[in-house]
Amino acid sequence: MEAVVVFSYESQSLQVDRQVSYFQDGRVVIEDRRRAQQWVVHGRPEDVAALLGQLERQGLFDLSQDRFGKSCPTCLTYRLTARRGDRQRSIQVDTPPWLTAGELPRELGALRLSITQLQVAADSAIAMHPPGEVRLATPTPTPPQLAFGPVQVVGDLEIAVSTPTLVNLLEGAPTLRPEQGRFLVVPLRIVNRSGGYQQIAASLTFGEGVRDSRGRRYEVNIAATNRYAEQHGLLSLALHKLAPWETAIGVIVFDVASDASGLRLTVRDADPPMSNPPAVTLSLPAALQP
Repeated sequence: MEAVVVFSYESQSLQVDRQVSYFQDGRVVIEDRRRAQQWVVHGRPEDVAALLGQLERQGLFDLSQDRFGKSCPTCLTYRLTARRGDRQRSIQVDTPPWLTAGELPRELGALRLSITQLQVAADSAIAMHPPGEVRLATPTPTPPQLAFGPVQVVGDLEIAVSTPTLVNLLEGAPTLRPEQGRFLVVPLRIVNRSGGYQQIAASLTFGEGVRDSRGRRYEVNIAATNRYAEQHGLLSLALHKLAPWETAIGVIVFDVASDASGLRLTVRDADPPMSNPPAVTLSLPAALQP
């Protein structure tokens, strides 16, 4: 069976050379080619299909170029190939190895986060399991049912909010704990009303953050957003590229003071049409206690 997604990363300076192949039946084959070791992770077909869908929504098949960045002796080189139906696309990204997802070439858009997540997933599997067969005990979580309030329009987007949740910590490696008090998890439904792609990003769409009744401002916590979304089967709205007329249901997470109340979230469209407001402020419902 031919792999539908193949992801690899290598660097002479870091002495790393790994390749990950995702198959339609759910298998994930991880190869450490430098050590001649292999892991066969038995996952679910739904997870591989979801990965393919994510890459397609993030514009992999519509990129205007195949190579990003400039190769160098110390660079980390990523290669990503995906096949869906009769569509296939391969790209190569060269970058200094210390860059984070947000610092990868901007032309990649939301694919920057996916590339980083693919590497983290492979590194984690290698660190947690000996070479050989790996069977995952934890299935992909089922997203919760959410009820959303009235729709508001901002630029080319429709925004609706559901009841936020307060969380004291997020389990995982490492455990994430809020620095200011509690994590505020805000579920949102966002619709792209335009005929072009729209970028949702923590620094742009939610860059003004949340403010409470005392005027205190809280920024998006990207690590907590990604962790909560992954654990609950939701989309992380810290970075996502909305296809034309796509509806995205996901979360954004803030680290807020324990006594924060009267919370308001500002949402902005970085490139709005003249006919609609460029920003809107949502009054958040009272958050559910942990």
